[in-house]
Amino acid sequence: MNTITINGYELPVKDYNEQRVVTFKDIDLVHGRPEGTAKRNFTENKQRFIDGIDYFKVCADEIRTNKICDISNKTHSDIILITESGYLMLVKSFTDDLAWSVQRQLVNSYFRLKKQAKISLDIEEMKTRIKLSDQYLKLAKNQEIPRQYRDKLLEQSIEVLTGEKVSFPDIHEREVEENAKYILSRLKLKKIDEISFREIKRLCRKLKKSDDFLEPIALLIQNNYIIEIPTEYSGTGRKPLPKYKVIKA
Repeated sequence: MNTITINGYELPVKDYNEQRVVTFKDIDLVHGRPEGTAKRNFTENKQRFIDGIDYFKVCADEIRTNKICDISNKTHSDIILITESGYLMLVKSFTDDLAWSVQRQLVNSYFRLKKQAKISLDIEEMKTRIKLSDQYLKLAKNQEIPRQYRDKLLEQSIEVLTGEKVSFPDIHEREVEENAKYILSRLKLKKIDEISFREIKRLCRKLKKSDDFLEPIALLIQNNYIIEIPTEYSGTGRKPLPKYKVIKA
């Protein structure tokens, strides 16, 4: 068990419920008070202490199982563990110079050392999250990657950074709808009855990649604005690109 030296006493480090705690014996020893002083102060003012905030009442078996502190095998009664707030309440009556010095040491070197260590770990974890999130974000900006995968990468970037799952289906669907309207408007403007996939790409210069056309065209087919014309394929050479008949343009 780790220890921290306070006023010449090697104070064993104790944690419970993610908080640094001490026992009545610890308080008496570091302050050089007669045994039982801290417990008496607690008993006399117990109504002012809040269970779960200023102290924890822990059964002996849990103390032994979790190795919170050393207790006798004969001990069967509950153990009181005092938090930082409870400690400061207990030692209010300790007003000599030594008491003030011990309080300062115990607060800064014992209780708050755990908080400082946690803050340091949190900072390192956030740095790691930011670095990983940035890697996902850079990939999401790569226009060579299909849009649906870029959306997933962007979602992953945000999730890594915030710890919360996000989804962009609505954004993607709106973009598909806008692209479908754009393709349809171009077909209407040119008064086209039949057109090949390659010709649609030439006609709609605003869309740069083949993937930008596939879902909008599928949406137009689904809503009966265009239909795909069956093409013959001999089975050799490159398969011909699809052709479409405009219905509602």
